[in-house]
Amino acid sequence: MTKNSQKDTVAAHIVYPRWVMQESSGFRLRVEDQLRHEFITACRKQDQAAAQVLRAFMRDYVAKHYNGQQENLFKEDLQSSSR
Repeated sequence: MTKNSQKDTVAAHIVYPRWVMQESSGFRLRVEDQLRHEFITACRKQDQAAAQVLRAFMRDYVAKHYNGQQENLFKEDLQSSSR
């Protein structure tokens, strides 16, 4: 490496918060073009990423509406099949 190329090199050490490193999965949904455009515009006005807003909405929705029904359904199926 020449002396000049060393000046152009930048080393960085990035440490991610634990929540960033947790497993995640993608989520695709289809919406009308106008709705998508208006949503992204509204997010930008609030200085938030669209994905951040959607994740917050999903967490809020789950907190309000999910009470473990799906888990209980599978437990009941397992119990009834073992009888």
